[in-house]
Amino acid sequence: MMKRVLITASMVAGFAGNVVAQAVLIGVGPEAPIPVVVAPNEVTFVYAQLGKPVPLARANSMPLPTELEGVSVWIGADQPLRRVPLFAIERVYACEGCEAYAGIRVQVPREYATEWVPGAEAGALWVDVDGKRSPPMRFVLRRAKPVFVGRCPDITLKSAGPCRGELWHADGTAASQRRPRPGDVLVIYAYGLGLTQPAQPSGRPADAGLGPVEFPGIPPNARLLIDFRPNFHPGSRSGPVGTQTEVTPLFAGLVAGFVGLYQVNFRMPTPAGPLASCDYYDSNATVWFSGVPEYVPLCMEGGQ
Repeated sequence: MMKRVLITASMVAGFAGNVVAQAVLIGVGPEAPIPVVVAPNEVTFVYAQLGKPVPLARANSMPLPTELEGVSVWIGADQPLRRVPLFAIERVYACEGCEAYAGIRVQVPREYATEWVPGAEAGALWVDVDGKRSPPMRFVLRRAKPVFVGRCPDITLKSAGPCRGELWHADGTAASQRRPRPGDVLVIYAYGLGLTQPAQPSGRPADAGLGPVEFPGIPPNARLLIDFRPNFHPGSRSGPVGTQTEVTPLFAGLVAGFVGLYQVNFRMPTPAGPLASCDYYDSNATVWFSGVPEYVPLCMEGGQ
């Protein structure tokens, strides 16, 4: 499943062709420019034409700052309400020779819909550059918007090919580098799993041992599933019929010391029948949440 920043060269050239007096928001998240959907606690990117050379900046203290090099991102309903936490500002190029625009890595504050605008289901973002504020970009607020973490550069968080979502062994080895066996404990790292109980203040690293009372942010009745059909992905109909096994997470919550990063630990089940061989297929097992489009294919040891 390909997720890339869908900013065309013509769009950037159009922005670059004018001397702008204020910033211009281009899009939010890997599916930019539209639709704009965010979730509380989500870590994502806001893409903008700043109207000045894009500075390179990173937060060097905790809690995260709300301004870097004169750049801030505001959130609100009809009017800007609060500034959001910022991780970094990076340069993004839509094409060779194109002028850079800004990729601003932010955390969507969970307080927006729980405290500042209780019950909000939508809102807007603004980029402020040296006191000059952009027009708003509207968004829809969802309970969760999971993105499994792979080994991608931060600027995209996740994309296709080698940067797709990854599973990890308990010792930190990627499952793509050492094939898991039944009984192995694996870890999913993800952004966008939504609210936790107790709540974690936005922009601050999670405390050690902070875990949710209920499964964080996953839609009601969602299940963690392992499907043992080869090359399976949610919605696919090809390939021999296999089995699905529901797995109860050993832990689901925020990662201590990180901002907005979740982990889900689970034990790999034993398949009911023989596994397909990864000599002939790209994967012989798939980990996914029912009702959520994110999934991770993998090759288990023992395929025939």
